[in-house]
Amino acid sequence: MKVLIAIDDSSCSSAAVDAVASHNWPAGTELRVITVLEPVHYAYALSGSYMASLIDAEREMDAHCRKLVDAKVAQLEKSVDQGQVKGLVIKGSVVDSILSVAKEWDADLIVLGSHGRKGFDRFLLGSVAEKVANYAPCSVEIVRQKQPVPDSKEKTQRRVVAAGQQQQE
Repeated sequence: MKVLIAIDDSSCSSAAVDAVASHNWPAGTELRVITVLEPVHYAYALSGSYMASLIDAEREMDAHCRKLVDAKVAQLEKSVDQGQVKGLVIKGSVVDSILSVAKEWDADLIVLGSHGRKGFDRFLLGSVAEKVANYAPCSVEIVRQKQPVPDSKEKTQRRVVAAGQQQQE
């Protein structure tokens, strides 16, 4: 089985890696951890000094992404056979890159976290998880971070405060 884990530097991606690490994978399972670094558009640099800053920023982001992937690979190596986990930093569009790697590698499963954005934020930012799920050449597992459920007393207090605020306005 080939499992592609798409990550970024967020807690929901950490939850996805934790879910993969805790799964009992069959012998021979291959895991590939990827993160996508969107390219810096140098066309926006107005002068040479800005260009140097952008190049330095891109190098720093690349180094950060490589450290992130290496850390997640090390975490996952504990749950599968040695040599069965590899990591990649890819430059390009996030959704297109994930789908491209899944297709080229012939992945059986893509695992990624969901930020759980809703409403206007989701409209503005889009949903990587949704787009990957809709266009993937294989199965997709979307891991949501567990949110604490407030007890009924907290819910009641929130409603009372909200109602009080509305009445004061």
